[in-house]
Parts: sequence; C-alpha cells; structure tokens
Amino acid sequence: SEYYFNSSLVNHYVSLFLQDNYQKVLGNRPLLYFYNLYDNNTATAVQQLRTATMATGLGEPYIVSMSAGDDRNNINPNAVSRYVTGGNNGATYASRAAVEQNSWNNDKNMGKKVIPIVTLGWDPRPRVPVENWGEIYGNSWVQTPTVDEFSNQLQSALEWSSSNVEANEVNTIIIYSWNEFAEGGSLCPLIVPGFDEEINSSFLDALETVVSGN
Repeated sequence: SEYYFNSSLVNHYVSLFLQDNYQKVLGNRPLLYFYNLYDNNTATAVQQLRTATMATGLGEPYIVSMSAGDDRNNINPNAVSRYVTGGNNGATYASRAAVEQNSWNNDKNMGKKVIPIVTLGWDPRPRVPVENWGEIYGNSWVQTPTVDEFSNQLQSALEWSSSNVEANEVNTIIIYSWNEFAEGGSLCPLIVPGFDEEINSSFLDALETVVSGN
C-alpha cells in the first residue's frame, strides 16, 4: 500500500533529516514518529533508513512508535507514545486525562522509553456522516476541555518528564493535535463564527504560558 513506509521513501526521509530545522534529539539524532505504517517490508526499510541516515554523519534516527501491540516490535523503536487518547459517549476530559497519565507510567513500568502524549480533545463526530464512520466512531467522543484542563494536563506531562528523565530521555512530549479540526483536538487558532470573525487562540496561548513557565 502507498501508506506503508518502504524502501522507496528512505532517501526522501534522509533529505528531510539533513535540513537544519528538522527536530533532532540527543545531539544529532533525527526524531521520527511512526503510526500504523507497517507491512511485512517495513522493518527492512526502517533498518535501511537507519543505515542511510548514519552514513550522512547524522546520528541514528530516534524512532517513536505511536501504535500498540506487535506493530511496535516490527520496527524496534527507541521509544513509544500514542496518537491520541480517545473515549466514548462524551466522557469527561478529566477522566481521559487520568487514563492518559496512566499510559505514561504503564509504558515506563514495562521498561520502555516514553514520549508522553497530551491530548487536547477527541470528537470525530463531524466525520461520521461524511465518511461513514458511524459504525466505528459514532459514539466515540470526549467533552472538549477547558483551557485550564488542557493547561493542567500539559503541566502534568512536563512534570512527569522532569521526574522521569531516564524514561523520557529526549525531554520531549507530543500534543494531539495541531490541526485535526474534524476530530475535535486542535491547537491551531480558529475563527469564531458570529463574533466578527474573532480569532480564538486560547489553547495555543495556554501552551505558550505553560511552556514558558517551565
């Protein structure tokens, strides 16, 4: 499938790694997240990617798996994370935030390196009638957090990372998401209908406040 990572993509990824603005950790190791991009050839392609990257003088890519189960093992990731922390039937954000925090510790207790996921929101109901998601996602949604709830979860992830430097050795977190507008979790500023097209940047502003305070 075109969605799987394969050998034909190796040189393209290496060219991205070589760009000055590509995020690198632990010195000069390109940070790369994988999510559900696996088939029988993926493990071979990932090893080719590691070899080709180091041949340029960069460090070995620091690969993070955002999937669960056997998919993680296929690529021998350096750390694990999640794509999103979802929920059903309008669960409260606070209840899912607690589940999310438990996932950080569960992975750490399994001896894995961890990139904590911070979920801003989960509500894919707008996609249900358009993409026939009803059977899978019809009742899958979580209440939108307040700015304070999101800020508290973000602060918890930063504090967890500071207290678990061996598990989060790259001192990095990942936030869901920048622009998943149709899935209910978006940091990107939005135009608010009915308010003279006022731009709502409250979650992005909260991110700046929390990070600058740490």
